[in-house]
Amino acid sequence: MIKETTKALVRINNNVKINNENIQQSNADIYTITAKVVLLENRLKKLQQEVTKLKQAKK
Repeated sequence: MIKETTKALVRINNNVKINNENIQQSNADIYTITAKVVLLENRLKKLQQEVTKLKQAKK
């Protein structure tokens, strides 16, 4: 009984470790995506400003 319980706990512990690793990787991926979105938003803002300047110069 104790042996089976110990084996089950070891399996659960291993699964928890794997899940934690997967969560950490997902968090890293989310951080990377968020950083890229911020860069794209900044670039979009600059492009919008350039378009506004060009429209004003055209008038």
